[in-house]
Amino acid sequence: MLEQEYKGMIEENLLKQFSSIYVIDVLSDKVSVYDNDGSNFSLISNLSFFEFVQSQTNKVHKDDVNTYFDNLSINKLNEKGNYLTYQYRYLESDSYNLYTNFVFASYVDNKKLIIAAALKSSNTVQMEETREDKQTASKINEMSNAVSDTILKIYNTLDSTNENKDTNQYIMNLLDNLIRQFPEFNSQFEKDMASQVNKTKSSLLIVDDDLMSRNLIKKTFVDEYDIILATNGKEAIDVLSSEKAVGISGIFLDLLMPVMDGFAVLSYLKENNILSKLPVIIISGAEDKETRQRVYEYNIADLLEKPFNLDIIKYRTKNLINLYKTSTSLNNMVFSQHKDLMTVVDKLVEAYKFDNKDKYKHLSDVFKFIATKVKDSYPEYKISDYSLSKIDNVIDLYDVGLYTLPKTLGASGTLSEEESKLIRDYPNINKIIVEKVLSKYNDPDLTKIGIELALYSREEYNGTGYPQGLKEDNIPIFPQIISLSSYIIRLGDLKGLPNEEIISKYFTNEGTKFNPKLIEVVKNNIEEIKKI
Repeated sequence: MLEQEYKGMIEENLLKQFSSIYVIDVLSDKVSVYDNDGSNFSLISNLSFFEFVQSQTNKVHKDDVNTYFDNLSINKLNEKGNYLTYQYRYLESDSYNLYTNFVFASYVDNKKLIIAAALKSSNTVQMEETREDKQTASKINEMSNAVSDTILKIYNTLDSTNENKDTNQYIMNLLDNLIRQFPEFNSQFEKDMASQVNKTKSSLLIVDDDLMSRNLIKKTFVDEYDIILATNGKEAIDVLSSEKAVGISGIFLDLLMPVMDGFAVLSYLKENNILSKLPVIIISGAEDKETRQRVYEYNIADLLEKPFNLDIIKYRTKNLINLYKTSTSLNNMVFSQHKDLMTVVDKLVEAYKFDNKDKYKHLSDVFKFIATKVKDSYPEYKISDYSLSKIDNVIDLYDVGLYTLPKTLGASGTLSEEESKLIRDYPNINKIIVEKVLSKYNDPDLTKIGIELALYSREEYNGTGYPQGLKEDNIPIFPQIISLSSYIIRLGDLKGLPNEEIISKYFTNEGTKFNPKLIEVVKNNIEEIKKI
């Protein structure tokens, strides 16, 4: 009796320490969230498992998120004896707090439930760089490098050869490799080729013994595809060898399943030449390196790690399906428009804008201030309010060609002759990208301003700039102003320096590089420019 009394006291006091309790009803696809208000636990929300995954993925530290969801699994609980604990970092306000989850399975009203109780530690983990920023920056850098390499190879190939079958195949291979590495780039191809895709509702085959994973993927695609479910490899092969196989556009395949595993299915797909016709997307848990390497030997389309980022899954899967469906037609489309070829750089432009979003607000303000003063002081340049109104739509594109230059440029400390040529040529690529991006606006005036900024912003007043070595007022006025404005931005914060020192240090001898009239505008308005 005394033992039971102590046990009750311990359980009551322990329960009060929990900050949240999650009750996951596996069969009903329902997650109930209870929060501790200091004295009792109150139900604050009922979510689908889909919604629960999305909410927690945004909060659990990226290095802990796999462990977090992997342990909320009936299979894992059965392996560990129906009870387990694990720690993770959870984002609250501007810092990560350390939590421990106590997870167990229970039957209530003949329903099997997973119950997770979250215990908050007294430790606070200082928040580093924002997780999303760090992930995005890493992704952008990876994408930029890949696109840079592809664009330069395409550009050099078209510049140095006449179009022929071998050239077309070489460029097609470049684009195909890029799209396989980053399926996001296929958005434009998907749009252009939509009319060639069978308009009847296709189906997806989801092969996974885990009910929650099957339901999660099913919910993601059920509005656009008919869903066929299989709980093991044998069921999957039965489907693939039946009439149902005709409408299948893609396969989600788990590796570890009873009866017949995912590798047996991959062997069947390979033997029957299906891998080259359908994208097979592997659903991965925490497989070891050897397992992953073995998977990739089957030339699969993609590998998704649990927990799923559902938006990315949906986007990548649609692009993969359309890529497989239109691979033959894609070749004709790309090379009938090969002079543009910039359909592949949509994400490059987004990356460039993301990296420079703060810079361009400041640059735009400086540019418009100087341009307005030039308009008032030097009417010969014919700057109008109308042309100035276009600037905000093009200023964040004017130097996007920088992202086509290799990231290793000048790594040795000095530029080689080849590297110098790349730098002097990149405004031409600038022009191609900007012209393609602005064409969708169908605004000739906007396009003209955008192209001038892209092509001539590296020209210098004394004729030593590039790519054409234009001199003095042969350089259009807006590229002259953007060049000077960018120079001012690079100087940094000038507010603490006396005006005379700024002028003598930075602008007295710049007449050879910049238009003397523009330098005069800066000198006459230095105080206002410092405040921008």
